[in-house]
Amino acid sequence: MARRRPTNAQLIANSRHLLYEIQMFGHTRRLLGDFAWDDGHSMDDKIRTLALIESHLTHARSLMRFLYPPPGAWATDMCATDYLRKPSAVAEKWSEFDSDLAGIDKEIAHLTYLRPPKPTQWDINNKLTPRLIPFILTAAEDRVQKDFKMLAYAALVDATDFVKALLGGRLLGGRIAGPVATQTLQPASSLTPVNRQAP
Repeated sequence: MARRRPTNAQLIANSRHLLYEIQMFGHTRRLLGDFAWDDGHSMDDKIRTLALIESHLTHARSLMRFLYPPPGAWATDMCATDYLRKPSAVAEKWSEFDSDLAGIDKEIAHLTYLRPPKPTQWDINNKLTPRLIPFILTAAEDRVQKDFKMLAYAALVDATDFVKALLGGRLLGGRIAGPVATQTLQPASSLTPVNRQAP
């Protein structure tokens, strides 16, 4: 089936789904910012944290495919270029994009023998957020719902080192996103902290 650009009415109606993905991506990362993995946490706390990490990465995967549709994408898949007046406004992929996406596919979205034996350190946020923000700022106003830009941007501003640099060191809420790890309920001294506090 050949792909046709949706009408503005369809784009506006579906921008709520896009906003949901962005908000969940940003806010799950914010919630993760307060958790440091150690032996003192209960099993339930660890399970909640892993569920947040998996949610964060699942929404990241959707947004990565939205910004950079893979070959063979469905004709009905939402694409960033539909919301932009100039398709060239989508920022370039980061150098590890393909391996990051493949890693999420293997370790979160599929049960495969190719999962690595040790927990993966995920730092998708500091790669994806700097590409989402320009998209949000340049999305055509007549193709998104009212307050889309404000709500989407607000979900991301507390979630990346990029924003800290952009704001000249002022970071809302005082948190900076660091790597997070999946696939272990066992304490692992080799894991880096989930977050580091802003100075």
